[in-house]
Amino acid sequence: MFAPAQQLDPLRMVQGTRNQRYDCPDLATLDRHITRLRHRVTTVGSRSPEGVAACRADIDLLLDRRAWLTLPDAPTPRRPPGRPDELQLRAAS
Repeated sequence: MFAPAQQLDPLRMVQGTRNQRYDCPDLATLDRHITRLRHRVTTVGSRSPEGVAACRADIDLLLDRRAWLTLPDAPTPRRPPGRPDELQLRAAS
């Protein structure tokens, strides 16, 4: 079942080749898309070289999204001790 287009978050979507769109709300779903495309590459094989190339291009796009989703979060910088916060200075003015 597909969600209506207005309810899909554009940040979750990966636009593939041949107007394919992949909804990737989490890593498990993204991995299922990659697995399905890899299976399609093995089944289509030599019958459709263009189809294999399109599937591999989509796999590359999904792997790029996977790499982006698994980037570590940067730690928040700490202020040196003894320096007042800018918001406190503004509130005191």
